[in-house]
Amino acid sequence: MKKYNVIVTQHNDEEYIFSYNIIPSPITKLWEKCIISAIENDKNLTCFSHIDCGSTYQNTLDQINYYCNKINKEGILIIKDVPKLIKECTQEFLNKLHKIFHMYTEKAHTLNLHNDTRTSLLVLNNLIHELDHMTTDKETSFNLVKMHFEDDHIYDIALADSHYPYFNYIWEGMGYLRLGYATLGKTLHACYIENDIDVIKEKLVKPQTHVSTEVYLIFEEKLNNDLIAAEKHYHEWCTNNNVYAYGYDPEEPQHKYTGKPLLGKLNTELDLDFVKSIWCGYKSVRVEIE
Repeated sequence: MKKYNVIVTQHNDEEYIFSYNIIPSPITKLWEKCIISAIENDKNLTCFSHIDCGSTYQNTLDQINYYCNKINKEGILIIKDVPKLIKECTQEFLNKLHKIFHMYTEKAHTLNLHNDTRTSLLVLNNLIHELDHMTTDKETSFNLVKMHFEDDHIYDIALADSHYPYFNYIWEGMGYLRLGYATLGKTLHACYIENDIDVIKEKLVKPQTHVSTEVYLIFEEKLNNDLIAAEKHYHEWCTNNNVYAYGYDPEEPQHKYTGKPLLGKLNTELDLDFVKSIWCGYKSVRVEIE
């Protein structure tokens, strides 16, 4: 496998191909096995675009309210105290909502449940990530596309400690193809970024322990210096919140390396305006490999 091609079809049926040259590494080798198996077994592709197409934080919160109301009407779960206005939305609320997603989805996966509540929660999880850094950096963009093949957990391959140094600290960059998290929960580092000590106290931290088909298509024109600077305070935060008492050590490989492994790079240069012209209002997406 030398290329990973993402074909985006517009509503006028015109197609654009984002062609990624694969970069060999031990991580890439595992990911290729997952991808080839999913394609050979004709699994459906799922994607969620986080490209900034002009939607406001309030628009995203309105969507969160819509899906919370939909879940409440089904009656399996009741989500209370959902803020209506963006000025009332806090990181604490987003953390609580993510916990609800985590707890129910884990249960549904174990029991092999498929219902509207589970589907709505999957959408909610992506919407939560649209607002995740709202309270800490209002200028942060989130220009990436998440993609994976449905039911790809059957192709999961376990990571070894020797793989984690490939999870380098920086994972942004225009035209980068990076491995997705593909894990239900939050990493220790995500708890730090979102100041979510409750997940730690309840011992719900979930480091990535396997490779699956999920990838992130990154379209950031510049690195976020605030996030880079924040790395310096990661260990300090862990010490101040005594995460060690709950069984977590930020020096362990699965917690120490906080980026996303590089799988490939686009074989052509693009700017963000062109990316938006393709991803804002597309009709369908498919993947081909060479």
